[in-house]
Amino acid sequence: MGTLAVLWRWRAAWLKENLQVRKAIEAAGETGTTLVGREFLLHALAGSFSELIGHLINARSAAEAVERADEIARMGASSGADTLWGMHLALEGLQP
Repeated sequence: MGTLAVLWRWRAAWLKENLQVRKAIEAAGETGTTLVGREFLLHALAGSFSELIGHLINARSAAEAVERADEIARMGASSGADTLWGMHLALEGLQP
C-alpha cells in the first residue's frame, strides 16, 4: 500500500504507463495475500487509499507528516509498519 501510495502521489504517470508492473502486482495479489488484502491492493492500484494514507501523502508540514505516520504505525499488528516501510522504500527509490 505504501509503495503504491507514493507512486500515485509522485509518479502517477509512470504507474499508469507501466501496465506490465501493474499486472505483476495484480497477479501477486491473487495468491500472495488474503481476500481482504487483495481488495486493498486492487483499490491501491486504482489510486484509492485509506483516509490515513491519504492524509500522510498530502501532509502540509513535517509535523503533520509525523503525526499521520504515527497514526498509521498503530494500524493492525504489522500492516501500519509495513505501509510506512513501503513508503520509505518508494521515496528512497525516487531520489535522484
